[in-house]
Amino acid sequence: MIILIDCDDTIWNLCDAWVNWLNSHYGTQVKYEDIKEWDMTKAFPTLSKSEIFSCLKDELFWMTVRPKRDAIEYIPKLQDLGHDIFFVTATSPYNLSYKAEMLESWFPKIDIHKLISTHYKQLIMGDLLIDDNIENFSDKIQGILFDANHNKNVQIDGTRIKRFDNWEEIYQFIALHS
Repeated sequence: MIILIDCDDTIWNLCDAWVNWLNSHYGTQVKYEDIKEWDMTKAFPTLSKSEIFSCLKDELFWMTVRPKRDAIEYIPKLQDLGHDIFFVTATSPYNLSYKAEMLESWFPKIDIHKLISTHYKQLIMGDLLIDDNIENFSDKIQGILFDANHNKNVQIDGTRIKRFDNWEEIYQFIALHS
């Protein structure tokens, strides 16, 4: 099976690092739990878009991003089961090298050439997409919505898209159904 895996808030905790960075640099008091949707500008109304997004071009910021619990353990296990793993990320070209370095460091057995950068994930062919953004799913692929604060209000049908909280649950589901 070809498994497409999103990076931000699926493999690593981008939102948590982002909130902490903005709070430390601008003196805001936003908590990760306050983030109810992916649009960070709504959680930081006193900051400009430029201020909010500037950290994403900063190498020091990317050094603060940490993997999700069990991602480093279970993603390689999916490959060990015989699945073909591709990382798919909607990102600015400025961030791609940082993400590639993180993936190479955390997943040395997965070919870094399997990193795809696109804002149109629906166009990528695969059997399963694991992502935290419901808008990235199409009718042509099975999906796993990685649970996050910013997608708690998203309703899923439960047939084509399943919701899971962590990588252990995702691994168990895929292992059982492959």
